Amino acid sequence: MNFHRRNLNLLVALDALITDKNITRAAERLHLSQPAMSNVVARLREWLDDPLLVRGPSGYTLTPRAQELAVPLRTILGEIEGLVSARVFDPATSQRTFHIAMNDASVLLPQLLASLAKEAPGVEVKINGYSSFPEQQLAYGELDLVIGSFGEVPQGCRGEQLFEGHPVCAVRPGHPRIGNELSLTDLVNEKHVVAVADDHMYLVYARNMLARHNATLDICAHVSHFMEAALIAAQTDLIATVPNRLAQTCRSTFGLRVLPAPFDFPPFQVQQVWHERTQQAPDHQWLRERVRRLVGAA
Repeated sequence: MNFHRRNLNLLVALDALITDKNITRAAERLHLSQPAMSNVVARLREWLDDPLLVRGPSGYTLTPRAQELAVPLRTILGEIEGLVSARVFDPATSQRTFHIAMNDASVLLPQLLASLAKEAPGVEVKINGYSSFPEQQLAYGELDLVIGSFGEVPQGCRGEQLFEGHPVCAVRPGHPRIGNELSLTDLVNEKHVVAVADDHMYLVYARNMLARHNATLDICAHVSHFMEAALIAAQTDLIATVPNRLAQTCRSTFGLRVLPAPFDFPPFQVQQVWHERTQQAPDHQWLRERVRRLVGAA
């Protein structure tokens, strides 16, 4: 293939087409007219000898070839952007927006925003939740950082452990039946609010531990986030089992009582994960260092 005869701006258009899966939206992203975008799509199809986008019963669908190109294309464009962009990041004057994925942001986000207000007043942070690791969004550059407990870091990403935590139990002040300690009998007799799926390792672990005593966990509410579970426990007689750092935040904020579970849960590791193409980017390095520093100070 002779690249001297190719306009490599077509790669930017291809990335928009793959990201939006829609010619009209890709045109809007690139600030092109509809006829101009149609011409670009025709050139891409001729160049790659593939239709790239086909109409299906519920809208447009990427071809296998387009899906195959998605991640390496985003990586290449990110590397090119890094080559030609300024290698200096000044947080004091930056107007950048960082996109971070994390659940239960209430532990880290207030500290991060306070730090930004002092060091980077023009920087904005947008937080997204997730149900499974958002690998594709990292690869596409839609996310800058993911924070959570994942285990093995996916190929093409880098990661580091921020801290180790463990589940604890939280109840409201003045709970009529629970004193300064939580016994196994208390755990079995009381009702619970949980923020994990039925097959989550900690819920399975708790059920297995109780099964040794021919007992079960009486769950009356499932919610999406640990903070929701903690807020419900603060206003009812339910027990919430939540990560220890979140529990400490809730204790200082609205007086939740934090008690160890009557058996030891295995610890979990919380990581920050980023795409390897941003490894040397000054703005990304700055963000990761701030997160690392804030977690270490907690």
